[in-house]
Amino acid sequence: MPITITCPKCSQMCAVQDEHAGMTVQCPKCQAAIVVPVQAAPAASAAPIEAQPAAGPGFMAKVSQAAQEYGVDGMTKNMLFGVLGGFGLMFISTLLPWISVSVDIGPLGGASATMMGLRVFEGILIFLMSLGAGGFLATLFFFVKNRQLFDISLWVALGCSAFSVLLCLIFLIRAGNYGFGFFLCLLAALGTAGAMGFIGYNRFLKKK
Repeated sequence: MPITITCPKCSQMCAVQDEHAGMTVQCPKCQAAIVVPVQAAPAASAAPIEAQPAAGPGFMAKVSQAAQEYGVDGMTKNMLFGVLGGFGLMFISTLLPWISVSVDIGPLGGASATMMGLRVFEGILIFLMSLGAGGFLATLFFFVKNRQLFDISLWVALGCSAFSVLLCLIFLIRAGNYGFGFFLCLLAALGTAGAMGFIGYNRFLKKK
């Protein structure tokens, strides 16, 4: 890009190529020496950087934050996950066969039929309690930050899990030909009640 210079002696204006910047040239009119100035290169305009929104904490970070707010240690937090999983298994088990029934159809022989947990009284109660207690506990732990309500949800979960074990034992005594769904519910209820008993002891009784 040409550089325009002015002769300091005769005021003659002339143009020289930019490769002569910093050199001395002669005025074409009066032959005087002219020092070609060095032009600073134009600063490259920096492209505006669009601010990116800060990424929020991940799911596990939110869980850890909630555990700290509720005063829940690492072992109790893991057991709470187990409790929620136990309620989930109890809920699913009521949709599976609880009773296997053999039916005699005379000369044609016999046939077998199954009845899922939602068709019996104990299964209906366990379905409702696992859905209600598990949902209540999960909502308070993951979404609603209220320590008092969280403690209430722990008591509700403890009571519902213990009552579910009792219902399974009653069904075990009065029924026969159990389906695999019932045994899954019984194991889930025992595990959930045991975990909730440990949590309740550490949180409410051990501190006294």
